[in-house]
Order: sequence, then structure tokens, then C-alpha cells
Amino acid sequence: DVQLDRPPGRRADLMAYSAVLDTLATAGPVVPVQFGSILEDEQDVVEQLLRPDGGHFEALLDELEGRSQFQLRATYQSAVVLPEVVAADHRIARLRELTRDRPEEEVYGELVRLGELVSRAIEAKREVDSGMLLDAILPFVAAHRARLGSGVDELVEIAVLVDVEV
Repeated sequence: DVQLDRPPGRRADLMAYSAVLDTLATAGPVVPVQFGSILEDEQDVVEQLLRPDGGHFEALLDELEGRSQFQLRATYQSAVVLPEVVAADHRIARLRELTRDRPEEEVYGELVRLGELVSRAIEAKREVDSGMLLDAILPFVAAHRARLGSGVDELVEIAVLVDVEV
């Protein structure tokens, strides 16, 4: 039961949702619905969700049988990736030297340009590195979904579906 005196989405709601999924997963495959989806009662679940899409759910459950989903999150260590990016691009290295130990107001434009170059270099590195990671794991998974990270530290987040021995 969900209390509707406030919008759903608090940490306690997410934890309860996860607990239900975990409990159901011990009995067999689970096709979770999007967190925050709410139907009035069991009859609405059957009439609005299960009956119209029953064939779709049956196919998904068949596909998920004997498989588990895992999340893989790869991150960079900024103390490592930033020096790599600087060393790999002479324009970044030159701007870094030009702006080092100088007052920000004197080199503001150069700092903005440096930030843009570093951001683009990290995005390009993220594309290459995530591709190498995917190449290494894809032979071992049944399905996957990847989402590239952002900022300096995030590389990629990958949901993988793997066959498990029963």
C-alpha cells in the first residue's frame, strides 16, 4: 500500500520498492515497472497493465528466466585522468602552463578555453574507454544497456543481463 498524502519518491519509498523487487526475485524472474508507477487497486493492475500487455510481459519473463541483472559503474580517478588528458594534448598542456600561478582575472579567457578543451578531451577519452570496456564484457552477457557518464570522474554505467547457473 502506498500513502498518497504526498507525492511518492522519497528514500523510504525507493527502499520499499527495492525490497519488494528483491523478494519477488527470489521466486523467479521479475519485470519491474518504473519506480513511482501507481495503480488504484489489484483490479486496475490486471485491467490496465497486465491484460493489455500480457503477451509482452510473458515474452519478457521467458527472456529473463535463468538470468540476473547487474549494474557496473566505472569511474575515473581525477588525479590520474587529468594528467593523462594534459599529456595527450599539447594545446591543453600549453594553456595549463600559461595559466598556472597567474591571477584568474588576468587569464580568465584562457581558463575558459582550457576548461572547454579538457571537457572535450575527457568526452573523447570516455567514448574510447567505455568502448574498450564494453568490448571486454559483451561476450559474457546476454544483453546490456550503457549510459555514458559526465564530468571528470564518471566513465560509464552499464546494466548487464547475464545467464546464471541454476
